[in-house]
Order: sequence, then C-alpha cells, then structure tokens
Amino acid sequence: MTSHYPHEKRQEILDLAVEVSGMTKDRWDLVSKSFASDQEMNQVMREEWHAKPRNSDAAIRDYYRESGIWFINTVNHGLGALLALAGRQLPISATIWEREFSTALGLGSVGKTVLDYGGGLFKDSWPLAAIGHRVEVAEVFGPVTDLLERFILAENLQDKLGVVRVESETPITKIYDGAVCFETLEHLLHPKELSAHIHQHLKKGAPFAFSATFGAPEHAPYHVASNAHLGNEWEWSGALSRIGFSPYWSDPNNGGGTKIWKA
Repeated sequence: MTSHYPHEKRQEILDLAVEVSGMTKDRWDLVSKSFASDQEMNQVMREEWHAKPRNSDAAIRDYYRESGIWFINTVNHGLGALLALAGRQLPISATIWEREFSTALGLGSVGKTVLDYGGGLFKDSWPLAAIGHRVEVAEVFGPVTDLLERFILAENLQDKLGVVRVESETPITKIYDGAVCFETLEHLLHPKELSAHIHQHLKKGAPFAFSATFGAPEHAPYHVASNAHLGNEWEWSGALSRIGFSPYWSDPNNGGGTKIWKA
C-alpha cells in the first residue's frame, strides 16, 4: 500500500486543486492543454492580463485570483513541494542560497519563522520547513490560499506551515526571523513599497533572500511595464539600501540573480 502513496497523494492534491479552482475537470483539462506550447500558454495569459486595466494593486490581485491558467501553472510548479511536505521528506541536499540563508538565520538554528512572499505552493521554501523552521507563504487570497489552507489542515502541518492572505498592499502582521521573495517583485505595481513593508516586519539583522526579473517582455505581460527601470541593478540596490537593507550575499552561479540582504 505504501508504494502507491505518492501517486495517491498526488491525485488527492490535484483533485483538491480542481475543486478550489471552481473549474470542472473538463475545463481544467482544456486549459491545461495550453501548456503544450509556450506560445499558446503565453497567448492565454496575455489575453487574461489585458482583459481589464491593471493599473491598481487590486486589479493586479484580481488577475492572480481569477486566472485559471496561472493557477494551474502554480500547481504544476509546486506539486512536488506539497508531496515532499506531505511525506515529511528531508531535502537531499541544500541549495547554495539555502545554506547561506540558514547561516544568516543563525548557524545550526531551527524553529525560526520565515515569510515566503509570493512563493506559490512553497516551491522554493519547503526545504526550510522540512529542516525545522516554520514557513508562512503570502499569496493572493483566492484558489491558491484555499488550496494551501486545506492541504495544511488535511496533512496536520499547522506547526510547520502557515498562510498569509494577501488582500491589500500591506497584508503582513507578524515579525519574522527571515523572508524570501523569488520572482514576485516584478509582478507588483509598487515593489519598493512591498519591500519596505517586508522590512518593517523583519527582526534586525534578519536575512531577506530575493530575485527579481524587472521588465515587461512580450512573453510576460504580467511583469509590470512601469517598473522596467528597476532592472538597473544600481537603481534597485539603491532602493533597498534606502529602505534599510544591506547586502550580504549574491549567488555567483546565476550571475547574481539570487541575493540575500539583511534588515
């Protein structure tokens, strides 16, 4: 029976995802066919993005709450993390950013509380929870938060995982020992203000791991065009410094795309 557990759990999570999406299984399968081609997938996302003006934070949150293809994409990328968490798996080996982040949290420490802003289904941060930290993911209130809350309850993972419902520009209420925010800031209308909001909710010296791909390429209309100038590394670094962050580490293996700064 245990040999079938991963397959059964995978199907259980997928069934739950379909349920919270509000789509029928036929509709889910139809939308999923768009992933057969990057061009087709991007076309669907582009049409949904341009279906209404995205000139406010609320309108941008509407996109991530309402887009069926975005939700399916989130599930596809995060399903492995949920399976690992449900199976109480330990990561085989830590990535370089995880090692640096853990050192910044406090060498050998466990039981820290980490915010994962925009992390989907704990895609990047699940190893932190697996090794003994509490991770709370902040996501737009909607199908993603519904799926996560129900998954956490069903798997009795309330001690390791939490959910912050993003329903405003300032959704964070707790103080954290660290934060991660990967490939999310470029999706926001006001990334500097969000970074400042995160800073306000970090302990002094707490690590903030992030990556951002500012700019609005044709294949990613949801990268807010008005923030393309923040793709200039000096401009973004200056903004973080003015907020109160200071540089700590930059990943040499991906051109410095992943960085850790400290509050």
